[in-house]
Amino acid sequence: MAIYLCTFAISSFLFLISTKTKRVLSLVLQSLGILLPCLIAAFRDETIGTDVTVYGIYVYRGTQHVSLFHAISAYSDNPVGFVTYAWLINLIHGSFQIYLFGIELLIILPAYLCFKFFAKNNAWICMLVYYFLFYGISLNLMKQMIAVSLGMLAFQMLYMKKNKHGIFLLILALSFHQTAFIAFFLYPVYRIYRNFINSSWLKKLTFYCVSTLCIFLIFVCIDSVVSFVSGLKESYSFISQNEGNGDMMFSPIVYLLFIFLLHFSYTSKKHIKKSLDIATQDVFFYFEYLTVIGLIFLETQAFTLGLARFGYYFEAFLPLYAGMLLKKEKRSLTKAMTIMMILCICVLQTRSLLNGACEVYPYTSSILHIYE
Repeated sequence: MAIYLCTFAISSFLFLISTKTKRVLSLVLQSLGILLPCLIAAFRDETIGTDVTVYGIYVYRGTQHVSLFHAISAYSDNPVGFVTYAWLINLIHGSFQIYLFGIELLIILPAYLCFKFFAKNNAWICMLVYYFLFYGISLNLMKQMIAVSLGMLAFQMLYMKKNKHGIFLLILALSFHQTAFIAFFLYPVYRIYRNFINSSWLKKLTFYCVSTLCIFLIFVCIDSVVSFVSGLKESYSFISQNEGNGDMMFSPIVYLLFIFLLHFSYTSKKHIKKSLDIATQDVFFYFEYLTVIGLIFLETQAFTLGLARFGYYFEAFLPLYAGMLLKKEKRSLTKAMTIMMILCICVLQTRSLLNGACEVYPYTSSILHIYE
């Protein structure tokens, strides 16, 4: 586990000191911060992360010395974007390590750009939380995590009114994983949220009641949800086949508890306006809202295995919530609670990986001669 912890710490530290420097040096430090976790992902053995041997290797090998059309036809069970990516790597005669490096880069870079835009100098905190929450998952669910990160960056582009860029990124995300259809709703829901949250208390209550009802219906109609999701793709039959084999997850409940306590410990709206840029006041609370939705959705794991993965599109905003909260808050109590939440994430996620989550521990690399 030492290799992961050192990677997370060094990469986050590089992002931190990049905020203390200017121009070229800052860019170099940020590049090194992104490079390090990508290299660890690239040089891992094939046994690290189950999906490397499930689709990672055979898509890479199967797209060698063939036309793009043939590659897409031969691997029609894989998203066209991912097959095209593998074909392009082979087109430039890239090694399997370059292929894995590129996958991790497509995951980390869009997330970092989104964090840097919204959390600014606190992006290093966002990245630290992101690594503990998603790095292990990214070594396993490679296609989906690319889609999650591209979806986050697409939200940023749409938020900046760069609609063409945003739509392009959404389509690109969908080309990497079919679950990315969820990302198409993130910005429209934000517009609805913003209109309701700045209206009367009755409209606010209506919005939250409707949201609660939707979540409640998902859990009540879980059998129908499982049937629908399983019908999206043949490989999703895993979800219906494992119905009743799941368990409640402890960590999302803990994180939700922290968020509710933090929410009620916030200082007044007047203070928020002084602490946050006016343009980011509503989006901060929207990230809190998405985080809560995502953490609740993770508990669908209690009913069946695999369904919780849809919650990653919402949970991915938890790092942003933590980073922006530390930027916003001045009160020592709230800051201390936020730091406690981050430490709790680090401890619980580390324990989860040690217990075999995502099958990425112990880390081994024949190339680097690392055998934990």
